[in-house]
Amino acid sequence: MKRENKLYISKSNIVFLTFDIFIIISSYIISFILRFYPEIIRYRKYFIKEHVFIEIILYICVFFIFKIYKTIWAYSNIKDIYRLSIANLLSFFIFIIYMYLFYKGFSRLMIMVNFFFILSGTVFIRAIYRDYFSRRNGKFKNSSEKNLNKILIIGAGEAGRTLLQEIIKIGEDYNVVGFLDENPSKKGNLLNGKKVFGGLEKLQKVVDDYGVNLIYIAIPSATSEQINKIVNNIKKYYPDIQIKIIPSLLELSTGVSLIKSLRDISIEDLLGREEISIDTSIISDVYSNKIIFVTGAGGSIGSEICKQLLKYNVKKLIAVGRGEYSIYELVKELEQFQANNQIERDIVYKIANIKNIDLLDVIFDSYKPDIVFHAAAHKHVPLMEINEAEAIHNNIYGTKNVLDLCLKYKVERFVLVSTDKAVNPVNVMGATKRAAELLTIYYNKKYGLKTAIVRFGNVLGSRGSVIPLFIEQIKKGGPVTITHPDIIRYFMTIPEAAILMINAAAYCENGDIFVLDMGKQYKILDIARKLIEFYGYIPDKDIKIEFSGLRPGEKLYEELYLDREDLAETLNKKIFRIKPDKINIDENVISIILNTNPSDLFKMNSKDLRTWLSNVVFEYRFKEVELNFSNKKLIS
Repeated sequence: MKRENKLYISKSNIVFLTFDIFIIISSYIISFILRFYPEIIRYRKYFIKEHVFIEIILYICVFFIFKIYKTIWAYSNIKDIYRLSIANLLSFFIFIIYMYLFYKGFSRLMIMVNFFFILSGTVFIRAIYRDYFSRRNGKFKNSSEKNLNKILIIGAGEAGRTLLQEIIKIGEDYNVVGFLDENPSKKGNLLNGKKVFGGLEKLQKVVDDYGVNLIYIAIPSATSEQINKIVNNIKKYYPDIQIKIIPSLLELSTGVSLIKSLRDISIEDLLGREEISIDTSIISDVYSNKIIFVTGAGGSIGSEICKQLLKYNVKKLIAVGRGEYSIYELVKELEQFQANNQIERDIVYKIANIKNIDLLDVIFDSYKPDIVFHAAAHKHVPLMEINEAEAIHNNIYGTKNVLDLCLKYKVERFVLVSTDKAVNPVNVMGATKRAAELLTIYYNKKYGLKTAIVRFGNVLGSRGSVIPLFIEQIKKGGPVTITHPDIIRYFMTIPEAAILMINAAAYCENGDIFVLDMGKQYKILDIARKLIEFYGYIPDKDIKIEFSGLRPGEKLYEELYLDREDLAETLNKKIFRIKPDKINIDENVISIILNTNPSDLFKMNSKDLRTWLSNVVFEYRFKEVELNFSNKKLIS
């Protein structure tokens, strides 16, 4: 209990206290000598021992008030140095006031020089200790095994500087050979003692001269195009060199060090990284202090929506999913995310199926959400082609259940997560999502429920997407199977899609449809080749590429909006708005949905179910010849 006493200081700070007293005495003596040399004897009256004693008492008392002797200087940072400097400055001003009040005849220059020496000495001794401790710790850490890495950092901006500082803290700065940066004004300059050699044109010379075997790409704002340029330059000459990258700005956790954030470069970095700007002020205004309900929270998009919302001071997050394991994984993911970002939000995890309106009703009644994000849906196109009744029940009637409860509990805003496959759908999944869109618009027009629909294309790395499948096939030695050589798709990373969706929903005025700018479409064949090369193989030589034919319900390209839908710009250049007032909702279409009991669907065959869907979604047309799926591959 004695150690909790306010006057208790550690052994290391007792040493600092002793040094501080010595520095104050020495500074007074040195400043007197410098001011009056060579006539020291003549002006000895200006050397007053009582002043030294007063100064010591004054400085030590102020240092105690500022908790200078409670600081663990071995782990100190710039804020601690600022605090020490302010304590010095305050002590100086108090000492000056004391001298003016009690000693009219004193040397102002001597007192100024004295202050300068005390400030420099107290800061310098702690900086030396901090540097020594860091280096000693790093050497101790690596004493059992030699660290032979020679590191080159690409990017001499804020991220590169911070990364180097963290490397210095762990005592491994001797491993860093320097920087490369495309900014010509930085060439030849030193950053924390490490040289900026120039741009990528210096890559070969630096790697060869210094024996570089590890490269860090420290440009979190870099686009896929920029990363491709860097990686291609490296792999062209050094195919076996290890490359690590700092994640994009959207992925970075604010509380985690950049060293811990470094990861192996991924295909998402080469395809889906764009410089995304978001309207943080409007997002904060809309979501702050609100109770937010997310369906499909255990899925790829739903879990990312949850993470992004947690950044904006939501009052409570209700994360709902139907899979026990997916919600279990979500709990771990969000707990880690909150710890990394040093935030603490109230999160409720619920396992519930959107087809079960009674259970959903209990959850709505318990928590009274303000905003609902509806991300729960069956999304796998080929599987839904042979599970039509389940697709309709879940994607259409599950959406209706959530809409009904939003009306019942007066939810402020309902957001439907939609897909490009809902535009001119050629498959059951796309048709059911288009029907969900129509229902959402109907509830806005008929009941005044404030709704938003957000449409986007494929997301990289999501469950069931083509990228994880290709990686699995490559690791098995091939072949990589593609349905068609000309098939193209939009791609975006999961964090980009989630934050843009949240931003779009915040723009909602009254029932808008939003379309995300997905950038350019990629040929799936090109992605497969790039992925094979990324893993160090040669396409069609080391790893074969085979074409399996289009799967049930699959088309060569996707669309993000109908011809009759006019796109208007929003404040965010990556988000476009479609006004719902140009969309006519046929009451007969809605009546088909409202007057059909979902249990009746289970008695229908494939043709009848598709006929029912085509009566609801006029754009959806199917051919009876396509209904035989027995010899079709569901996964390419």
